[in-house]
Amino acid sequence: MREINTVIVHCTATQPRWMADRDADEKVAEIDRWHINNGWAGFGYHLLIDRDGSIGTGRPFERQGAHVRGHNDDSIGVVLVGGYQAEADDDFDDHFTPEQDAALRELIDT
Repeated sequence: MREINTVIVHCTATQPRWMADRDADEKVAEIDRWHINNGWAGFGYHLLIDRDGSIGTGRPFERQGAHVRGHNDDSIGVVLVGGYQAEADDDFDDHFTPEQDAALRELIDT
């Protein structure tokens, strides 16, 4: 297992209702398609946290992510569904749900 020192949190920059009728793993598959269509090596994150707090699995933790240049070798990438038109000084709850907050905090505490 590689050494993990950091959890880096991203957002999908999608509308809150994006693929609302699909589960987290289907959203991972859709983002995987986006990344491949951009010429990247597929879904770059290790986990996705959906609006209901459920978790979709991307890359295995043993495999380096592709989510932030220069910081992939010792980090885990987590992406939250939502964040469309977010600004750096927005509050978390402006774009994400309490269920996502709880799931993220539990992951980080693990």
